[in-house]
Amino acid sequence: RSTSDTGTISGTPTELSDSAIYTIWANNSNSGQSGSFQITLSVLEDTDGDGTPDVYDDDMDGDGWSNEMENLCGEDPQDASSVPVDTDNDGVCNYIDSDDDNDSFIDTDEIQCNSNPEDSTSTPIDEDNDGICDALQSDRDMDGWADGPEESCGTNPDDASSVPVDSDGDMICDSQDDDRDGDGVGNNVDDFPDDRSASKDSDGDGKPDSLSGTSTSDPPLVEDYDDDNDNWSDYDESECNTDPLDEYDFPVDSDGDGICDLLEDDTDGDGVNDNIDAFPEDGNEWLDTDDDGVGDNADNDDDGDGWSDEDEDRCGSDPLNGLSIPENRDGDTCVRDKAETVKDEKSETLSSFMWCLCFPLLLLLLLLLVGVIARGRGDSMLVVVGMRNGPEPEFTTSKPKFVSGSGTKTDPFILKPAHVENFGDSVTSEETITISRLDPKLLVTITDLAASTNRGRFNMDSIVVDGNLDDKGSGSVVFQLQFDDNVTEEDISGVYTGQIRIGSASVYLQWEVTVGDPEADRLAEADRRAAELKAEEEAKAKAEAEAKAKAEKEAAEIKAREDAEAKAKAEAEAKAEAEAKAKAEKEAAEAMAKADAEAKAKAEKEAAEKKAKEEAEAKAKAEADERLRIAEEKAAAAEAKAKAAEEKAAAEKKAKEEAEDAARVAAEKAAQERLEQMEKEMEERRKKLEQMDEAARKKEEELLRISEKAKSIDFTTLGVAARSVASKPVEKGATEVSIGDTSNFEETGSAWVQDDEGGMNISWTGKTATALTGVKGLKRGFAAAATVTASDDLQRIKGVGPFIEDKLNALGIYTFEQVGNMTAEIEEQVNIAIEFFPGRIKRDKWANQARKFAKQK
Repeated sequence: RSTSDTGTISGTPTELSDSAIYTIWANNSNSGQSGSFQITLSVLEDTDGDGTPDVYDDDMDGDGWSNEMENLCGEDPQDASSVPVDTDNDGVCNYIDSDDDNDSFIDTDEIQCNSNPEDSTSTPIDEDNDGICDALQSDRDMDGWADGPEESCGTNPDDASSVPVDSDGDMICDSQDDDRDGDGVGNNVDDFPDDRSASKDSDGDGKPDSLSGTSTSDPPLVEDYDDDNDNWSDYDESECNTDPLDEYDFPVDSDGDGICDLLEDDTDGDGVNDNIDAFPEDGNEWLDTDDDGVGDNADNDDDGDGWSDEDEDRCGSDPLNGLSIPENRDGDTCVRDKAETVKDEKSETLSSFMWCLCFPLLLLLLLLLVGVIARGRGDSMLVVVGMRNGPEPEFTTSKPKFVSGSGTKTDPFILKPAHVENFGDSVTSEETITISRLDPKLLVTITDLAASTNRGRFNMDSIVVDGNLDDKGSGSVVFQLQFDDNVTEEDISGVYTGQIRIGSASVYLQWEVTVGDPEADRLAEADRRAAELKAEEEAKAKAEAEAKAKAEKEAAEIKAREDAEAKAKAEAEAKAEAEAKAKAEKEAAEAMAKADAEAKAKAEKEAAEKKAKEEAEAKAKAEADERLRIAEEKAAAAEAKAKAAEEKAAAEKKAKEEAEDAARVAAEKAAQERLEQMEKEMEERRKKLEQMDEAARKKEEELLRISEKAKSIDFTTLGVAARSVASKPVEKGATEVSIGDTSNFEETGSAWVQDDEGGMNISWTGKTATALTGVKGLKRGFAAAATVTASDDLQRIKGVGPFIEDKLNALGIYTFEQVGNMTAEIEEQVNIAIEFFPGRIKRDKWANQARKFAKQK
């Protein structure tokens, strides 16, 4: 705290702290005024000390590698000394880089071809240039493994019985396989790298979090039903809304009965259900009449009317009713009215007389009241007025002894728990209970205070005390508690706790009886849930395997098609070259023959011309004059024609430039309008951040940060994806979406539909002037004004994953056409905007891939 009267409070936190509310209070001693306000503070971890908390820092340890990349590479994102290996310095670690040394040969090919995948000067040898390295073209021992892989795997290529160990059968030996068991999880992050049925062991106890398929370990792996080892099963944690993979996140169990508070009807065990308990976590309190935060048991003024409960009891007003206060009072003390006192003194004789008349009536009323109370308590009137002896804790014993307790309401006698194995059976308490010093013929009632919950399972008949009526206090009762599960037709396992009152609220017992096997039922439910999770994982693994096989098949088909096209092209070029050569030779021969003929004709012509030269000179001169005239006329016409052509070309050039200018202006306008629309959308998205959980908010904040960089992108060149809004609500499964104007949309395609609740991809196969038709993919309804944006599956582009696609969409890039329009400058703009690896877009040739995909649409 500042001592210079500036009011500044400063300091450096020394430990982490969750979000907490602090109240700042200030007092001015001169004016007597004071004020306060609240602030919320949290202390977050900052591993690299760069001023950005880890939860917002893309590189928590400041080692130059993003957290995402370090996780993908199996390194610790919070340890600056733990960095990925990147041989070719392309920003992609060797573990996920298919070409570690950037020599254009993928690592698996180099390993099988006996070249070093981490040395760019070491490449596979292919003497015949057939695209297959020499090491893969020989299998001397005919064992199905090429000589090159056998040598690199350390087996004998001349011995058919010596073959590499290949656990997953992918023809990559285990010593060189990044995923030996073929479960899709790399060895460096697989807790069970040699057993494909499991990959994760969160608590390190040797048992996998889940099993998929049959374990190949010896002995077989056993699934762990408590993944984080916090002594709460995964099933219980999922039911209680805690993380079964976080040992520090476990259910709260206030009364320690093994049932979390979330599923508990009476958390504090005070006998009052949480739904009506004002203090569900305080076993000593359950009512708070005046809502002041202090329970009635501890509150001296239950109804908050300014009069203590003691004074209200003494003065005859209701201590539980804030509108009921003492009527006759002098200040803060209740008194009899002074005038009434004087009047009473004057009529003392009359009062005495009236008292004599009223006393018998009052006595009669008192006897009636005692009778009602006795009936309600289950005792005789004599017990109520103290003339007969009822059950008392100090005169209550059992054999064998009670487990614990003193027999009072707050500390009842505890009986040994019992178990009913079969539904509908009954059981008797092991303890035989004796209550002595009772008056003979007294009726002792046995009441279960939790009868509504226990459904009458502890109900017992009242007991009449035997003995001589004349010998007061000489009687006793001996009995055992009874539990009967036959009161209902339900066969449900459970634990029932009888809260037994003996007599008129004097002796209290507590007896717990278990019916059936609740733990077995719980474990059975856990097994069922585990089976469901296992089935889901198997389905997911199957889908991934099918997707991988499909991708490999497509890649093989593309390669075969490219090879065939290249071969056809080469053959066509060779054929064209041969035809051109033949044609040239033929033309040369024809030209030579023609030249000889022309020479001969020329000689003959010269002779004839010489002879007729004189005759022809006059005619030639005339013809020359005529030709000159005609030539001059043609030259003038040609000049006029050239001038007209020049003027036409100039006009066409101007029209083209004007069209290009108009198109550029339209593109700039469309880009500007889209940016302005994005600004509005970002403002709406920012307003919704507070409603999101932390993970969703962090991702949305990152996408917002990227959206703000859209201003730096040249959308005039890229173009803007077709976009419109739904003109009326769209129902789930609809095949038509009305959007007002479809002129900017293709005849067929796909789009992203978005409203306040989220979005999804759809496709269409036709359109009218105002609607897209043949729509598929509407898994829910959308409100009117939902946005419809033409979009392509950008993940088809190599190097674009789900999150990169989200980032591109956040910039306003949705289609192959937009990506295909990227120039080198725009590629760098986008690279920076989506915070991608430098030069990665150019390296992966996104634009070339996108143009190819655009042509295929």
